[in-house]
Amino acid sequence: MHEDLVRTINGFIATKPAVIDIIGYGSAVKTQSNADPKDIKQIDIIATVSDAKKWHHANIKTSRSDYNPVAKGLVKPLLHVGTDIEYLSNIPYDDKFFKIGVIERFDFLYDLHNWSNFYMAGRCQKPIMLVKKDNEIEKAIRRNRLNALRAALILNYDKKITEEELYKTICELSYMGDIRMFFGMENPNKVRNIVTGEFGEFKKIYSEVNEGLYTEEDGIITPNTEKLLSDVPDMPSKLIEYIVNNEINIEDMRKEDLEKLRTFIVKYLRQINLRSSIAQPVKSVAINNFGSSYTYAKAKRKKYTSNKGKSA
Repeated sequence: MHEDLVRTINGFIATKPAVIDIIGYGSAVKTQSNADPKDIKQIDIIATVSDAKKWHHANIKTSRSDYNPVAKGLVKPLLHVGTDIEYLSNIPYDDKFFKIGVIERFDFLYDLHNWSNFYMAGRCQKPIMLVKKDNEIEKAIRRNRLNALRAALILNYDKKITEEELYKTICELSYMGDIRMFFGMENPNKVRNIVTGEFGEFKKIYSEVNEGLYTEEDGIITPNTEKLLSDVPDMPSKLIEYIVNNEINIEDMRKEDLEKLRTFIVKYLRQINLRSSIAQPVKSVAINNFGSSYTYAKAKRKKYTSNKGKSA
């Protein structure tokens, strides 16, 4: 299954202008609980490129049907609005459908390191498939996951939580403030489904980046508050800038500061996730084939309505 999927993804990418890195994600790539095998799943991928404007203009020449009639003039002004990625969805290939997000490699790495808009950072904190990558990408993803673990443990600093609760908190970081959750454009049980479907991979990922941040015994996680406090200055620069601007002295962190720190981490993530979740659908509608945009929105709404009311 894995080899067939990689072959299909590489075959699809071969029909497009050159890319640098390829990352697969979503329910067609990674297991989610309660997934219906009868559903026709779109294969979601992220592709990094050296110049996004040139990539799209080249793709418009060879794959005009991916876009709406006015897209060419909108690609450049929309590149860095809210997020740094542009998606093309419901692209048919080999009896399947693809959604491809195109982002300049510099912007991809910058968000992973700094949490500038958290769109790529949040995505890569969950299990993904690295189809084409190098050491720099792998190191950036690892550092991003280490910071996600730090943030999740700070949010739970005063609790003993289960492993599942820890991974749910990590997964929830990218949904805090997400407008899709308010307007019923996302499965309300998505976090649970992602974590339960890929529990083993979450465990592997976050056990590997645990640098004395927590202890685990019989599935119960106990945060190491002293280590968390000492690591605060090493967290992503944009988050630290926000915290410092709210008059927290990160060079002299004390246990009593953890409650304020928790509050400002949540506020920061809600702000940037809200901005990104508003900007991204607007950008996608602006450049996508109109039929693709409608089909994608309809599928998202169906996921919400079919899962609403189910036990979370």
